This record gives sequence, structure tokens and C-alpha cells, in this order.
Amino acid sequence: MGRRHQKFHQAMDKLKLAIGQMECIDSFADNLEILLDLMHQASKLDAKALFLPENCLYMRLDKKQLPPYLSTSSEEFEQIKALSMKLDLAVHLGGVGLKTDAGKYNASIFVSPKGELSHTYDKQKLFDIELEGKHSYRESDAYDHGSKNSVLEYLGFSFGQSICFDLRFSSIYENYAKQQVDAILIPSSFVVPTGKAHWHVLNRARAIETQSYVISAAQTGEHKGKHQSFGHSLVVDPWGEVLVDLENKKNTCEAFEIDKAKVLSVRQQMPMHR
Repeated sequence: MGRRHQKFHQAMDKLKLAIGQMECIDSFADNLEILLDLMHQASKLDAKALFLPENCLYMRLDKKQLPPYLSTSSEEFEQIKALSMKLDLAVHLGGVGLKTDAGKYNASIFVSPKGELSHTYDKQKLFDIELEGKHSYRESDAYDHGSKNSVLEYLGFSFGQSICFDLRFSSIYENYAKQQVDAILIPSSFVVPTGKAHWHVLNRARAIETQSYVISAAQTGEHKGKHQSFGHSLVVDPWGEVLVDLENKKNTCEAFEIDKAKVLSVRQQMPMHR
């Protein structure tokens, strides 16, 4: 099965999901404990899938050090797969450091309720910044660039995938709009200054321009005092209305529903992508 178009389970018209918000640190064990607890929370909400942020298994706090990389056979994934099967819950890991034969990527991983693990997307736009007289940060020192969009299909719904800094590049989402996906995934770890200025408006813009739901799980908190994340995990409907905003809540999730009829209604009212 190709990575560009992956299908799991039968179709339905409405889908109950959960979005999680985390305060992660530079510890696989601590983050995994939070992640597994969020899976239990999502299951109690009767969600069919849980969507988690970028850096959901490891937050690199020393930017001068390269991050540790996982492989698809890593023990952390085995624990997630086992709990997915037990709870009958899918999990989308928004961004993890993954080493493959092709390179090292900031990658999205999808685990189905059957315990099937798929490497579904690689972040395309890596965050490289150099401010004169201030700090510099090059994500490309740690990861290779992803090269293509990727649509995940689950229970009859299609999800266009992206990660964090991808959010700023409209061409990625123009492609998903043409494919008429039902939802856009933007797992992220925005810092506070850019989050305050741009996070809400960019997420709402992506929903409006694609006429899709936007599901943007985010990091929050101060991460051992070494880094501050903006939080505000969002779910936005195809009309641009914010359905969920987790504000600065830590290590929690909230359920929501996506509805194919809502997507169709918006596209009929405002035909943009014929």
C-alpha cells in the first residue's frame, strides 16, 4: 500500500475524534506515559481516533544537540500499537524523529486500531532561522526535507497531512483543496510570539481556503523552563469557525465530530475548487 493514499476501515458520514495537547520534554519515557494516558482519555470519550502534536514522543530542548531517532520497530511504537488494539482506537502521532533507509525525517505516524503502523508523512518545510545578533536554529541540521503531500484515509474520511511550519505555505494546501480532502492535519509546536500573532488566523485561513476541517494538535507549556510553546490546539470547521480551542491546558484531550454533510454544504454555498 502506497504512502500517498492509505485507507483504513469502512466508510461513514460522521466521525467522532479527539485532539490532544501535550507538554513534552526530552524524555521518551515521560512523554510516552502522557501519550498512553491521553489514549485512555480519548477512548472514554468514545473517539475513533486521537490526534497528537509534533514532538509528541520527544521534545528536543538542547537545540545544539541532534535528536534521538526512532525506527518503525522501536519499543515506544510497540506499546502504542498494543494499547490501540486494546482500546480499538487509532492514533496519529503528529511529528516524531524517524530514521529510515531513505533518511531522517520529522514524520507523522498513524497507528490503526488493528495495531498496524504506517509512516504516513514527512515534514516538507523545515524551520531554519537566523536572526542577526540573536539565536539561530536550523531544523534541517537534524532532518531531511519531505518531498510530497500525503493523504491519509480512515473510516471513509480523507485527511491531508502537514506539520507545523508547513502551515505557512499555502501551496501545500492548494493541492489538498484540489483533492477535496475532508480535513487537514497540522500537528505543531508553535512558540509564543508567533503563536499569538499568527496561529489562529493561519489555521482559520487554511480551513476557509480548503473548505475542510482543520485539526491542529499542539504543544503547550514551558518544557522544563527551556522552551515555551503557545498551546491552543484547534479544530476549525470548513466555514472557518473554531470548534475546539484547548488554550493552555496541559496533557488533555477533547472530543469533536467531523461531518461530511458540513463539508458538502460549505462547498455548495461557496464553490471554489471546481
